[in-house]
Amino acid sequence: MDEKEVYHGAHRNPPDERDYIYDKYVEKKAAAAGAVVIDWKKGYDIRNKLGGDIFFQNQMSSSSCVGQGAAYYVFVKQALEMIKKYGQPLSVLRTTHSDEVDRVSAKAIYAQIYLESLGGGAYIRDAFKVIKDWGSLFDKVVPSNRTDGSTDEGFMRDKSWLTADKTELAKKLQASAFYTISAANNMNLFAQAILENDGVVGGVEGENNGTWHTERPKPPIDESGNWGHCLYYGAFGEDEIGQFIATPNSWGNLLGTREWQPGDPPGFGWQKFYQNYFDNNGRFMFNPTTLVDKPNEETNNDETIMATNVRVVKDAKSPACGLWLPALSPEGLRSICANFGISVPKNADGSINWAKWIDGDIYWRTKAAGEGLDVKQFNWENAKRWAISSLVTFLTGFGLVFLNGIDNITLESFQSGALIGLLFVAGRAGVKAIIEAFIKWRMEDTNQ
Repeated sequence: MDEKEVYHGAHRNPPDERDYIYDKYVEKKAAAAGAVVIDWKKGYDIRNKLGGDIFFQNQMSSSSCVGQGAAYYVFVKQALEMIKKYGQPLSVLRTTHSDEVDRVSAKAIYAQIYLESLGGGAYIRDAFKVIKDWGSLFDKVVPSNRTDGSTDEGFMRDKSWLTADKTELAKKLQASAFYTISAANNMNLFAQAILENDGVVGGVEGENNGTWHTERPKPPIDESGNWGHCLYYGAFGEDEIGQFIATPNSWGNLLGTREWQPGDPPGFGWQKFYQNYFDNNGRFMFNPTTLVDKPNEETNNDETIMATNVRVVKDAKSPACGLWLPALSPEGLRSICANFGISVPKNADGSINWAKWIDGDIYWRTKAAGEGLDVKQFNWENAKRWAISSLVTFLTGFGLVFLNGIDNITLESFQSGALIGLLFVAGRAGVKAIIEAFIKWRMEDTNQ
């Protein structure tokens, strides 16, 4: 196939100061937990994590590469979620739960973002905004190819399928957020995003130089004929040429290789991009973006329940409320703290210094299903104040009886004083409970 017969379609994003910058996130994380070291010799391939191959997309004569690259990424995130849900690798899920690991529709994304004014193609940012705000659909719902396997620009732009029902269904494949890598010349940052976020989708400039149907495309020399293309990167490594990142591209099985198998080297069967594409301040790489997934939503009695460990908590004695964000390991806690710019105190051996960091112990009780989680902070100072105030109340009641007959102390007067003291403590607790119940009732009535 002549390179002139393949299509592209990625345009550089217009600047937008609202973009979340991945570089800044990584800097904060490194400051709190240390920098990530990329092992290029060992390499990484998302297919090992999936336990199965990623089927090639093919945009054919359309300019839908942005939709294709984004669809690859959403598929990977969805497949990983199903692997976690069912405890099966992708190769098995394709038999046992095929509907939940189907291809993701490139058309459902591209049809909403194509740029008529530029003759087609799209901005990468717009694809991720659709995924975050609207969602995605499986290819069986909105096919990216006709029944004969063909596709073209007109077919990919068609939006006759876009209905309220499809919009509701698309929420199943939404993302939480996306980050842009501003240092497009930083190959290590690309690798870290692939490693930690399961991939990167980015733009690349190319030219028809005879290398784009080979394993190792070369960067442009004559920039006058450049075109922009969007790719999903899911592997990195090092071979006899040097360090690389790898992509399945969206032009079908360009290299004609067999299906990926466990044990294959990183980037097997995919095209590789080397340091020469990151030279000249990353001149030929643009708008690399990484995705944060949002777990699938499941509905129960018309109420949406998110598959997450985060719980909403509320103080029973005030309007205060918030989120409880549990970490399931010290490493997870370091990651959470990095997100909020919190420094983690460490011991000499690098472990967390809990004694210096934690203010107190936490205990919790789980309510009935659906009622949420009540989390309380146990405080010894509060317990001590409660004990002292109860003792004072007891002595007050005791003294009223005992001191009245101090000139004639008997066992009976002592017992009577103790009984009155206990009644004072019980009465105080009862009045306190009534007042708190009234305040809580008034607050709930006000909040309704």
